[in-house]
Amino acid sequence: QPVCGFNYGAERYDRVLRAFWYCVKVAAVVLLCLAGLGFVFAGPITNLVAGASEDALRIAAFTFRVQLVAFPLSAWVVLCNMMLQNIGVTGKATLLALARQGLAFIPLVLLLPGLMELLGFTPLLGIELVQALSDMIAFLIAIPIGRSEIRKLELQVMAKGTALIPLGMYWKKNRVKVRLGLGKGKAEYDKRNDIRKRDAEEEVRRAMSYRQKNR
Repeated sequence: QPVCGFNYGAERYDRVLRAFWYCVKVAAVVLLCLAGLGFVFAGPITNLVAGASEDALRIAAFTFRVQLVAFPLSAWVVLCNMMLQNIGVTGKATLLALARQGLAFIPLVLLLPGLMELLGFTPLLGIELVQALSDMIAFLIAIPIGRSEIRKLELQVMAKGTALIPLGMYWKKNRVKVRLGLGKGKAEYDKRNDIRKRDAEEEVRRAMSYRQKNR
């Protein structure tokens, strides 16, 4: 968050994007590994909280495994939310924050058990699936929201340091037309290189002028 907020304030949108994608990739890999371990060892893990009941252990293990299927998707949802908060898009950030536990979870927990019963399954199955489905819905909501803001940042990166340059004028059907080109200024390091080169050439000229005067 500090990296994103600082660079966005400094208009270094390229760094914001690089930091965001780096965090998404790392978080997704870590969560995927944790989900894999949790899936394999779901029995021993849920045994710590399910007690001695075989039914409770079976329900807990199944629900835990279902939840782990959607676990890696949280990387995109959480990091999109954090990025939106830091770049000041508070409305969309609030929507994402509400998506999982509010917009998706509450309706699902009320409707899914009855739907499962209508389909011939036990209402308990609906309860077991609620949290994982909520995470998936939040992920689907986060995709267009996050992608639209990322596209805006990409356009800002492309537009930074550019200007419209008139390349020519001509008449067409009693109207003056202007042909425009999009020019981009030099990067900061290019400017520094030019300054160093100019200073070095100036030093050479001074040295040669000094030698000529002392002959």
